Amino acid sequence: METRPPRLIEQAVGFFIPPACREHILGDLYERYSSPVQYVLEALSTLPFVIASQVRRTFRLDLFVAEAAALYIAFGGASVAAGPAYLYDRGALIPLAILVGVALMVLVLADAYNPRPGSSSARRLEIGIALAGAFASQTIIRLIHPQWTLPVWVLLAGGAVSIPMLRMTRVSFRGDRRDKPIIADGVAPPDEVPRRSAKGYRKAWRVSLIWLAGALVVMLNSPQFRLQSGLWQFGAAVLLIAIFLTTAVLKSKKGDER
Repeated sequence: METRPPRLIEQAVGFFIPPACREHILGDLYERYSSPVQYVLEALSTLPFVIASQVRRTFRLDLFVAEAAALYIAFGGASVAAGPAYLYDRGALIPLAILVGVALMVLVLADAYNPRPGSSSARRLEIGIALAGAFASQTIIRLIHPQWTLPVWVLLAGGAVSIPMLRMTRVSFRGDRRDKPIIADGVAPPDEVPRRSAKGYRKAWRVSLIWLAGALVVMLNSPQFRLQSGLWQFGAAVLLIAIFLTTAVLKSKKGDER
């Protein structure tokens, strides 16, 4: 009688568990193993809670808002080539929201699976997977509800513009492996880590404000935008700014307490 799960099944389950808690979860599943079917079913029931817990630990509202603004500028700005009111006249706001939402969801999951700063190639891979997931969602939706999809030329142009914008945003917020404290004789200077932290925080702030300002410019410059008829849009913009500023202030106070 088998006393451990088949190695292939164990490796497949481990692939979907975030690395930060992979060893612990696999150990618990190993101890409760009774059969391959039981192992797989228990892994499937546990995995959503494990991923949700890791997302809760790694999710950053300020990064999320900055990435949303960058994606809106990229794909919303790409549509300007067909006219300032293209998205509104074609009813393309829902497709744009779906596209941005899928890309953001993939990026949030990427942070959960890889919370530490990575190399430039890893950063590009995360962005590429996010855009590929967004494009794949458009392909699937096109088969079900073609009205909820963006034209191919908007996808291609927006995707090309969003890559450097997302990379800049993620590097600004999450740093890079090269951003390590300078160590002399095996000991880092006492003020080096706070100095680099403050510098990175200011850099992330600047990038976020640029993307947020750009997103508001794209929204407010639309011929369809009117304060009287589009009060909800104005309210959404104000709410977006309020959330972003509140998060930044709370993070700043938390950093001061440390």
